[in-house]
Amino acid sequence: MIVDSHAHYAHASFSGSFRYLSWEDNWALQEGTLEDLLAQMEEKDIAASVEPGIGLDFHEQIFALAARYPGRIFPAAGCHPTRCIYERWSQRRLLRDYARAEGVVAIGETGLDYHYKREEQHRLKQHIWFIYQLNLAWKLKLPVILHVRDAHEDALRILRWHPARKLGGVIHCFYGSKEIAEQYLKLGYH
Repeated sequence: MIVDSHAHYAHASFSGSFRYLSWEDNWALQEGTLEDLLAQMEEKDIAASVEPGIGLDFHEQIFALAARYPGRIFPAAGCHPTRCIYERWSQRRLLRDYARAEGVVAIGETGLDYHYKREEQHRLKQHIWFIYQLNLAWKLKLPVILHVRDAHEDALRILRWHPARKLGGVIHCFYGSKEIAEQYLKLGYH
């Protein structure tokens, strides 16, 4: 059995008909619906998908999708590093409430993203939200879905001292070196 650890099926591009890569006909492009895609995934023993949060305004769609596909789509609660910079700090309680909702399996998508110009990154705000979400994961004993891009040094430094590292999780958006990957693996991440 395989679990897709990171999908965004609640996004508007998956409503109605859309194109996707199908493995039915030697990896051909196919037109279909989310139901079609999920049925093909199930046939190939991909039994479930985790749907991470990306912004506070997105969680209602995630929970609705999980309710529509119980036992197939599992919600995570989080605020993406490039989206958290637009959230008000007072809204963090809303994220806490989402994280406590029934069926939530992880905290994320969280992390650090330094890909854009420094003046557009708001690194301090990313750090504050990242640590808040790690604290939330530790309190609720949930693994994390980490989005780390061009920020491995800072992300690893934070993860090394934070007890949430003991809960494990997945590093998403990874294109670092083998040595960096080994550091995450040593901390218990996949």
